[in-house]
Amino acid sequence: MRILLVSEMIPCLPSHDGFRLIPANLIRNLHERHEIHLVALSYGDEAEQSEWPRAYCKSVSIFRTDQGGRARFRAQTGAVDPALSNFVADAVATVRPDLIHLEGGGLAALLRATRRGRPGVLCVHDSRALRFREFAEYSTGTKARVRLRVLSLLARRQERRWFRYADRVVVTSPSDAQALSGGLSADKIAVIPNGVDLEYFAYRPAPEAGRIVFTGNMSWPPNEDAAEHFARTILPAIRSRVPDASFWIVGADPST
Repeated sequence: MRILLVSEMIPCLPSHDGFRLIPANLIRNLHERHEIHLVALSYGDEAEQSEWPRAYCKSVSIFRTDQGGRARFRAQTGAVDPALSNFVADAVATVRPDLIHLEGGGLAALLRATRRGRPGVLCVHDSRALRFREFAEYSTGTKARVRLRVLSLLARRQERRWFRYADRVVVTSPSDAQALSGGLSADKIAVIPNGVDLEYFAYRPAPEAGRIVFTGNMSWPPNEDAAEHFARTILPAIRSRVPDASFWIVGADPST
């Protein structure tokens, strides 16, 4: 099968960013059985990352985008850069793919203009409307809560407007599938949980008795909330039985 994969970020390994990690593993696992052509967005400082997919893809095309005011406006409204739309349309005409796979909900509007009768898969990882709604619950400031609730409403509108053009919308959890179910039929939504390479990440050193490690990006509010909940609610119960138990939070960019 000839696949045109369009990604909001340049896929590469190793990476801690899901929008690089997920499509990179997809490419690495599919390239021996399928012909993959990649179109990836770049923000200007990713020369090393752009080399990684060339070992697995038949062709790699990089679209240089920006992070200015227009880009931020498009991100909030669900609009697509006309130059990107033309770039992807040219790739479709050149590659003539059997399948178009988009990585990132911000690309959803491309489907209507570029599919041309081909099947299209949209991998959004999660529902932005649900995430913004959850972030609003975590926020302590009134202004921030109002802003996040407005962003949730805008994201919900985008999901209802554009996701229907995909043959399948892929998310990573049942809660995200449920969040999308109001605007999409159940047969259009596929839940594929994030995987872990257990052989590569096998834990080899001898464990230290009583040590508990929580790892994740601590700038992501659900991760921070989970770590705090564990420390406040679950750890005391553990220490009642294992007094020397220790809890390690290992992750980048904590808020405090």
